[in-house]
This record gives sequence, C-alpha cells and structure tokens, in this order.
Amino acid sequence: MTSRFGRPALASLGEDGVPLVHTEIPGPRSAELWERDARHHAQNSSMPAQTLRIVLDDASGALVRDVDGNVYLDFCSGIVVANLGHSPPAVVDALRAEAGRMLHFFDFATPPRAEFFEALARTLPPGLQTLQMYTTGAEAVEAAMRLAKSYTHNHEFISFFSAWHGRTLGAMSLMGGFPLKHGYGPFAPGVMHSPNAYCYRCPLGLERARAVRSRAPASSTACTSSPASSGSPP
Repeated sequence: MTSRFGRPALASLGEDGVPLVHTEIPGPRSAELWERDARHHAQNSSMPAQTLRIVLDDASGALVRDVDGNVYLDFCSGIVVANLGHSPPAVVDALRAEAGRMLHFFDFATPPRAEFFEALARTLPPGLQTLQMYTTGAEAVEAAMRLAKSYTHNHEFISFFSAWHGRTLGAMSLMGGFPLKHGYGPFAPGVMHSPNAYCYRCPLGLERARAVRSRAPASSTACTSSPASSGSPP
C-alpha cells in the first residue's frame, strides 16, 4: 500500500535504503500539520511526540514514515502495541474481514472472541482460565484492583515508586512521584509505595522481598508491579 502522499510502499524499500532522512526534523509538512493538530488537541502527548513533533503517515514492519517522507526505524514497537510489526498482512486482512461483518456490539459474544479465549487459555495454567478483555492498560489495572478487593475483602495496595500504570485515577494512585501526577490529587486512598528493587544500592539497605514485607499491613489486597518503569530509584 502506498502512503496518502503517493509515495511507494515502505515494504519496497531495501535494507540499504533505511533509515532515510532528507529534511530537518520536523520537516515543513510535519511542522504545518502539527500546528493544525495542536489548535484542537489537548496538550497531553508523550514526551517523544512533543519533542520530535513529527506527523506520521504510514508504517510497515519496523519502519515508520512521516508526512515529509522521512523513514525511521521503530525501536519501541509503537510503544509496545505493535510487537508483530506495523500492519502485518495477516492482521490487516483479519481486521478488514471482521470490520466488514460487524464493528462493535457492546460485550456480546462473537465467534472470534470464543476462538481467541480458547487459544489464550491453552497457553495458561489450569488456575487461570477465566478472562476479561479491556482496551487499555489502565483499564486492565483498574479491573485488577476491583478483582483483588472483591476476592480478598481487603482494601490496601502496595505499589512501586517508579512503576507506570496509566492515566486513570486508580492507576495514577498506584504510581509514585511521577510529574504527571502533579496537580491531579487527591488520589485514591489505601495505596502504599515501596522503593523499586535496586539491590546494588538499596535505599532501605534491604533485599527486595524484605523491603516490601516490612511495609505490608494485614489489610493489604495486592502488590502491583509494571514492566514499564522510570528506571531509577526514588
């Protein structure tokens, strides 16, 4: 598929042809479209987006192209949501087929959902066979908090200072001292924050397990962690 600006398909570019940068970053077309977008878009974009200010046109595999024709290598898998690459043909074909049948109907069951649940369940242990589906990580975190409270009948959570959980109230409550939290409090009560594991220079002089246990009250519901972290201790 060609870009909306009539450029050749990214898949046709050879390894020697990428990355390809032939304008300043951002290019003139990106700068113009960014300003148009910014007139109406709330200023809550990620730091990479705000810093680069490139406007994207199309993507294929590990390649991403902006509206000025610059081609980049994507080292973050579209912020970890395109681990199969951008626009893999099998996924695109499946989406087209399902969109032609039905786009959305609340939470009713569908044949593809039943097949997906069965396939996912086959990869999980016997104790993990009940599934819920959500559209964002923050929604999944909120659902996990509700489930933990319902199951344990407790109400307090332990989380780590540098973990990222999302932008909803419960998810932000689990996060430590992120600048993103400033000005949005008060947050949900019942959350205690522990230093991240940093055994080389532990801020408490303890091993990770002891650091968490030393702060865990009897009313603790769950301990949350995230693979996305600021990467530094508090």
